[in-house]
Amino acid sequence: MARLSLKLTIGALTATTVLVVAAVCLGITLTVSLNAIRDIGKGNANALVKGAYAGLQQHFANPAHTAEYIQERALAERWVWPSYNQANASVFRDRAVNAVKDASMMHRLSTDRFNLFWADGSRAGAQAQRETDTLELENSTATPGAILAQGNRSYYNLSNSRPLPDYSGSRAPFVNYIAIGAYPAMAVRITDNTTGLWIPPIALAETDGRVSINYPGLIPLRGGLPNSGALVGILYISLRSDMLKGFLLDVKATPNTESMLYDRTRLVVATTIDFENQETIYSTIPDPDSLPAGCLSVGGQRNAVRCLPYISNLSVPAFDAVSSDEAFLFNTGDATVRLVKADGGYSYVAQAFVRKPLSGLDLFVMLQVPEKDVIG
Repeated sequence: MARLSLKLTIGALTATTVLVVAAVCLGITLTVSLNAIRDIGKGNANALVKGAYAGLQQHFANPAHTAEYIQERALAERWVWPSYNQANASVFRDRAVNAVKDASMMHRLSTDRFNLFWADGSRAGAQAQRETDTLELENSTATPGAILAQGNRSYYNLSNSRPLPDYSGSRAPFVNYIAIGAYPAMAVRITDNTTGLWIPPIALAETDGRVSINYPGLIPLRGGLPNSGALVGILYISLRSDMLKGFLLDVKATPNTESMLYDRTRLVVATTIDFENQETIYSTIPDPDSLPAGCLSVGGQRNAVRCLPYISNLSVPAFDAVSSDEAFLFNTGDATVRLVKADGGYSYVAQAFVRKPLSGLDLFVMLQVPEKDVIG
């Protein structure tokens, strides 16, 4: 057998060394490049979730801003807050209705209902009926001891605030909110709270027969004439879960981005993911305590029930991968992003806490952005 010459041996070793070094360098280059691209992906996901929570914070700040607006307007116009003994309460009610109407139009894209209840059981109320592009205003006056109140309703175009004098709207009776206990129940909740609070969600029947889940806030109105500093009224404002879902859809940056807004019980308030149990359930559930977790009924009617999912019900592998990590899930500091491997691929999962001026409801937003959407 012929022996390899020293020259050929050295040449072979050199070539092998070059190949090994090249492979190592290529591996290092690819790793560095991939890490750099992933850092960019994390930055994009972080920016997305920050944009989402900034917008959501604005939505949830509207109730406090509206209360400030109404209270400042009351002081500027020197409203005399009504009671059973005031002969000029009707003047206040007219001004209050106009203020509620203006506030409703200002926040019509984010807020569903504005109701100004005051301590004589009367109300100035506004409801945005988006299915018909209509704003309904209610002006009701209560009589001591009577269950029903006297009042009128007027309607406006929700897009441009033009009056709709010929619109045929609700014929429901007007109610004395003192007599039925609604005002006292609200007042008890906010007696020791000067800025207001969010209360548990409720289900409401819409004009088109659907059932919507609303997130109500209560804000105390204090001061005015003649009893400066006293609790003179309560502003009730609600955000509809469908509107929150619409906002999340607007921040869907890539074709496969999914997002959700959830609370400390892991109940999903709104999500871009289609989930069948978010639809209305028409079935008889005789015992109120037997409602499934996450489900609400309309006014005690067991045959009008709306359910929201929990995180685990969404079946999103990237969300499931972080759902057991409470430090990440309920982080209240700066927005944070993780790269997780789930379902055979990688995804950026970004989380942020939604800060709100009212207490009583902690909400968090989470986005999932597949890595393939970012780096191909």
